[in-house]
Amino acid sequence: LCLKNFDLNMKYFASLKKEEFDKELNKFLSIHKAFEEIHNLNECAKMEGYYLLILDEYKQGYIGKSCDIKRRIMQHWSNVKSFDRVLLPFYGVESSCFSIDFFRAFDTTRIYVWEKEIREGIEEELVESFPKKYQLNRIGGDVTSLLKAVTTLNTRSLSEYL
Repeated sequence: LCLKNFDLNMKYFASLKKEEFDKELNKFLSIHKAFEEIHNLNECAKMEGYYLLILDEYKQGYIGKSCDIKRRIMQHWSNVKSFDRVLLPFYGVESSCFSIDFFRAFDTTRIYVWEKEIREGIEEELVESFPKKYQLNRIGGDVTSLLKAVTTLNTRSLSEYL
């Protein structure tokens, strides 16, 4: 089931248009002007705020927050998820969105950061303002309960790629 979901997600990524992704990313960045592109992860060591990881090959982005952005991004890149964690919701072969933690540093082509004190609601607003079809966030931002996680779950319609 996980391998099938993997194949479906890869077909989904391949079907996305680079020009459309870039247009949506530029729209997001024009609305959220405080984000700045960085070229060295050390620039955000011990920096509190929000970050946007861009995976151009897959036409996907991930929005997160952390009290130490560098440390958190490094965690994403070094996390080892067991392959059975691919599916969320469980048995969601035709709907499960990949986690950012399945990708690594070489998959990430651009990083944007916004140095800002973390406050409730900001991450949620950022996640909601980026199109889900281009998003690796599996759940909405600022999720603190199981109910909110379930109601903000990012799923895909992958059945057309069977």
